[in-house]
Amino acid sequence: MKKRIVLIISSFVTFVLSILSFLQMDEILNSSIRAMKETYASYPEILDKMLNILENHGHTYFIVLACVSIVLSLVIFIYTLKEDHVLKKKGFLIALSLIGVFTGVTSVIEGFFLANVIVLLFSRRKVEEDYPVKREIPVLEREKAGKKELIQGGILLLVYFSQFVWAPFVPDSFEISIVVEIIFDIVVLVLAIVFFSKELLRDIKAWKGNVLAYLHYIFSKYGWGLLIYFAVMALAISLTGNSTSINQQGVDSLPRWYVFPAAVLWAPIVEEIVFRGVLRRFIKKDIIFILVSAFVFGILHTYREDGIVNILVMSFPYATLGGIFAYVYMKTENITCNMFMHAFHNSIGMIMRLFL
Repeated sequence: MKKRIVLIISSFVTFVLSILSFLQMDEILNSSIRAMKETYASYPEILDKMLNILENHGHTYFIVLACVSIVLSLVIFIYTLKEDHVLKKKGFLIALSLIGVFTGVTSVIEGFFLANVIVLLFSRRKVEEDYPVKREIPVLEREKAGKKELIQGGILLLVYFSQFVWAPFVPDSFEISIVVEIIFDIVVLVLAIVFFSKELLRDIKAWKGNVLAYLHYIFSKYGWGLLIYFAVMALAISLTGNSTSINQQGVDSLPRWYVFPAAVLWAPIVEEIVFRGVLRRFIKKDIIFILVSAFVFGILHTYREDGIVNILVMSFPYATLGGIFAYVYMKTENITCNMFMHAFHNSIGMIMRLFL
């Protein structure tokens, strides 16, 4: 009961502060510009770039963040107000609060969202009413991979990883590299769907008939997964001193018309089929499957980092995500769950990047 009251008060205060921040946008923007000048005074190149972003897009950026905070706090407030046993949605509330921590317009708003996370983390379910109503997900049998499926899986892996062989020979021209990348993306996407069509049709059918059960399961795992991911990311940043990975810098340098569909549609389909679906055909042991899937997924996103130490350290956040995705696939045997989860995660990142 006490924890519920804390969440109600915290979310209400956050809601009010978010509205006030919306009304005081000019003051917040000017304050951010002043803080930026003080923080990056010794780095004129970075300062000029950041000031240019704030002066040209600052209002849009902060308005979007304010709106996100308003929506998040309102959802948390309404739910905690009407529900006596808020721990039923513990994972979901943690996920919402974590998003608020990283999108709060001011440090005070971020602090209140962080307080929600701490309260929920140290809240233990004690009575039956605190536990979520179990929505049973369908038990799908693991598809037995015959010789044909293994050959198809091997071909898909070879085609996917062939990019590391031919990519260095692509002419150093932005237009040419984009065209080559698009052609490669289409080829891999088509092969992935064709070679995995039997499983896809089965999984989509199961998804359509059990959407609520699957969503409940996915978000309960995503809330905890997001917490671990951000913790590992903070540790990696502190150890390497890099605010972002080279992979992310490469994504930021590409045109939005290419990055958005690639991140939200192509990557969830292809990467989940390759790193979860296909690897599962070859690896039967659950723990080994999760570890290999996580490791390969992590290294693939950081192999261009400077030095083996940076490669390994910066790979941990991505490996954490890969491990979570692999665990969900192991439990559901439904690749559609992974695609949705992957697309949802990337969509949040793309929306934040769009206005950053």
